[in-house]
Amino acid sequence: VVLSPFPFAMSFGQFAATSQFYLHGRSHFTQTGYAKHRKEYADDDLLESQTSLSGKVYMVTGANSGVGFEICRYLASRGATTYLVCRSAKRGEAARQSIIDATSNP
Repeated sequence: VVLSPFPFAMSFGQFAATSQFYLHGRSHFTQTGYAKHRKEYADDDLLESQTSLSGKVYMVTGANSGVGFEICRYLASRGATTYLVCRSAKRGEAARQSIIDATSNP
C-alpha cells in the first residue's frame, strides 16, 4: 500500500475531469451549442437532405415504438431495407404495417 502525501490528489483529478467533461458537453451538445457550431459544419444536415438510401440495409432494435420506430420510418422513407427487431412479434408486425402504410416501402 502506497500512501499519497496528498490524499485529495485523486479526488481533485476526478473533479477536474468531470468538470471538463460537463463544460465541454454544455457548450457543444445543447440546443444553443448546436446552433453555434452548426455554422462550422461542412456538410448539410442529413435529416433534411433528400439522400437516397436504396441498396442500404439497416437493422434497428426496439423498432415497434419510440425512437426505434421513428428511425425505421425515416430509413424506409429514404428507400432503405430495414429489419425491425422487436420483443413482441404482434407489436412488431403492427409497426411494420404502419411503416409500410406511411412510406409505401415494403
